[in-house]
Amino acid sequence: ERALRVWDIEWAESRVIAKFTSHINILSMAPDGHCVVVGDDDTLRVWDFEKGRSRLLHKYTSTPPAVAITPDGWAVSATSGSEPLRAWNLETGENRLLLGHTNRVFAVSVTQVGRRVVLGTGDRTTISSRGIPRANPVLRPTLRVWDIKTGESRVLTGHTALVSHIHMMPDGRQAITRTF
Repeated sequence: ERALRVWDIEWAESRVIAKFTSHINILSMAPDGHCVVVGDDDTLRVWDFEKGRSRLLHKYTSTPPAVAITPDGWAVSATSGSEPLRAWNLETGENRLLLGHTNRVFAVSVTQVGRRVVLGTGDRTTISSRGIPRANPVLRPTLRVWDIKTGESRVLTGHTALVSHIHMMPDGRQAITRTF
């Protein structure tokens, strides 16, 4: 169908609000319900319900695997390639790059307060766990915690497999993760 459909679950009725030429891979609703961010094979768009139209946020070189929206209206999108993590203010279109991860991002989540973004990524490292340099980089499963306002981040390690899902606890101080 390749369509965005809004459902009235009480009356079991729906209406198509947008059609796409490629598959919709990711979808995230703004907490206030005024818009939804949609990712297809190579673009990320924001659909504004009040205006009845969409606008392009970004064109990717590959499919974006994850998107999350902060309560204060920032869309944070992960990439499936080597592109940096990006954040957009959905009202103004302001775009920020969040640099630091060195490989594909598999999962993204934001705190309900909207201050932090947590990524499940496989950063490439050339140093072994014993501090010995490696000839070939390997993927190291990590969580990266970003402060979306300052752009600062820190890395949390401990998983032995790549993180596929992240859910933030309501207080924003803890996250539950699941690996592949």
